[in-house]
Amino acid sequence: MRKIKWYIVAFALLLTACKSASLQDEAKGKYGQVKLNDAERAEVDSMVNGVAFRLVHEMQKNHGNLLVSPLGLCYALNMLNAGADGATQRQINRVLGRNILADRLCRTMLLADAATKDGQAKAQNDKVTTLIVDNRVDVGRGIDLLPAFEERMKVCYFAAIEEENEAQKIILSNTLRFDGVWKEAFDSSQTQVSLFTTAEGKQQKVPLMSGRFKLDYAETNDYQLVKIPYNGGFNLYVLLPKTGEKLESIVSKLNVTTWQQALKQIQMADVSLWFPRFSTAKKNDMISVLKNLGVRDAFDMQLANLSKMTLGQAYVSGVKQEVQIDFNEQRTEAEAKTTMEVAVLCATEEPKKKEIQRRFVRCDHPFLYVVTNRFGAICFIGEVQRS
Repeated sequence: MRKIKWYIVAFALLLTACKSASLQDEAKGKYGQVKLNDAERAEVDSMVNGVAFRLVHEMQKNHGNLLVSPLGLCYALNMLNAGADGATQRQINRVLGRNILADRLCRTMLLADAATKDGQAKAQNDKVTTLIVDNRVDVGRGIDLLPAFEERMKVCYFAAIEEENEAQKIILSNTLRFDGVWKEAFDSSQTQVSLFTTAEGKQQKVPLMSGRFKLDYAETNDYQLVKIPYNGGFNLYVLLPKTGEKLESIVSKLNVTTWQQALKQIQMADVSLWFPRFSTAKKNDMISVLKNLGVRDAFDMQLANLSKMTLGQAYVSGVKQEVQIDFNEQRTEAEAKTTMEVAVLCATEEPKKKEIQRRFVRCDHPFLYVVTNRFGAICFIGEVQRS
């Protein structure tokens, strides 16, 4: 009981001390200082990466190319959860793999991603990998947010609170902007048009970037897994099924545990890599996906309990995510915007790995790609089934 009291007191002090600080102000000069301990990293795995694989399992039923931002959705879900109570909050917690709110964890994650090394940024300009996170709450005229909810949005999510002209709505939004600079760029003169075999067996022409790199690599009977680093601790993982293996079958077995087991198998290798230069964009309506994952009451006008957000009866009337990503020889650029529309009815350091023999990874057939941040949270995850 005493431990719980100290937790409440500490959180109250946090709210009091950080009222006016913006995310940029709070993160300035803290590169390398804001870190997640082992317990917090396990929480990130459970929350963000757990959601990531469940999203892919659910969304790949639609077939075709897939792209979603689990990190963006998790930030938006946690913002919503801060205003929920009762069964509504319990359902969101179950999807996030938690028993309590993740406000403090989200605050630490935001600070860690925002704390770009100032000296490095000034000296190298376009050679710094960045993940910019912007949270926002737009409040319709005549709607009052409860003070405790508004304070949590500002302190834990660094959210801007804005008044909108449209009445009877609260819009929670999260935007991720990723600019990932390859630690070792592809040579554009080596990019050649080649054939990509789609999931249906058709062949399409695509520009394949190529190069020979020292990369972390793992291999099973079913697939190859390669880790391609960006500057600043961010990484791209590419999972490529072997000939005769189906991507859907392999991905269906992925979860937090199997993903961690796969990452533990990687060793440094001499890798000849072929990877497509491509861009893709998706508009995802997330309501049916979230309902299938277990968030149901929040979308029901009668059952939704958002009583910690506003005094009026409210429910979630829309959840959308727009995502785009572009891979080229120099960098990866991606953006995701997640919006939740709330209708208001009344107003670590890695061990050294031994080098292994040369490997060849040719991404000319369907594959899974995963972009992670400094502490392994999945920012973007996608499948390429066709060019």
